Amino acid sequence: MHLTVALDLYDQKVIGRALSAGMESVHTTILALEMAFANRNARESLIFHSDRGARHCANGFRERLEERRPSARQSASRKGNCWDNALAESFFKALKRKLETVGGEHSAREVRSSLSMYVDAYYNRIRRTFSPMHSALHYVAPDAL
Repeated sequence: MHLTVALDLYDQKVIGRALSAGMESVHTTILALEMAFANRNARESLIFHSDRGARHCANGFRERLEERRPSARQSASRKGNCWDNALAESFFKALKRKLETVGGEHSAREVRSSLSMYVDAYYNRIRRTFSPMHSALHYVAPDAL
């Protein structure tokens, strides 16, 4: 299973996600992007930051981003620099620490169910953001803003 997430850097909220069996952009980044647009009214100054993975560089993904938000800019991390995508890395680390179903021995249905519970019931609603850059947000959960 492959998980793709779209995170809002302002409030660290997961606004889009896609869980798929394959790595094609139509089943990963495009679905996560569509969910993100459905959950958040993107402004004209949207910057979509990602790593340099093939799914984010795929023509289909770039075309969909252009269709949905013509003024959007796509930003990619520097080659070999994981710190440019630190929020996503932090999310995946927390996910692996909290969910036992991501180890590979559970069914897709179990993984999908536990992922939904984790993101919708905990990560976006209860988890408090303790990042120093979010002290202005009073260290509250993303949905509390």
